[in-house]
Amino acid sequence: MSRTWRRRALLAVVVWAATVGLLAAIGMRPSPVPLAGITLCVAAVTWLLLDLGDVASPTSWYAASDAGGTGLGADARLRALHRQLLRDPSRDGGELHALLVGLIDDRLRTEHAIDRRTNPAAAASILGEPLNALAAGPAPSDLTDPTVLSAILTRIEAL
Repeated sequence: MSRTWRRRALLAVVVWAATVGLLAAIGMRPSPVPLAGITLCVAAVTWLLLDLGDVASPTSWYAASDAGGTGLGADARLRALHRQLLRDPSRDGGELHALLVGLIDDRLRTEHAIDRRTNPAAAASILGEPLNALAAGPAPSDLTDPTVLSAILTRIEAL
């Protein structure tokens, strides 16, 4: 048994003994076995909640909650990215390139069941020259230009 569980078991026994002792001291004639069961149930629920609180992490629903229409398709991630990039064109070109290539790979996998790394010929035929060049090469110098970004995002959405 781990140290945490030993402490928890000891705490449950102490709480049970204190409850039985207190009830006996005030003359209520406690029944130790049912009180042990009640103490165990309350302790188990408390420990479960405490343990679940340790593993839970906050979820960001920002992109998934985007329901506004911008003329793009139904992919909320692309609409949110489109707005963010056009709002803040000063982003790093390398960071944008990696993000856009990730979106291209994701769309190829989900919409066409093609992995660009294992089947580059099929991916190139679906992507077309502009997106294939973007995915295969380094980040272009004009990647932070809002017009270029808008065109790229529109092509990715069309996949």
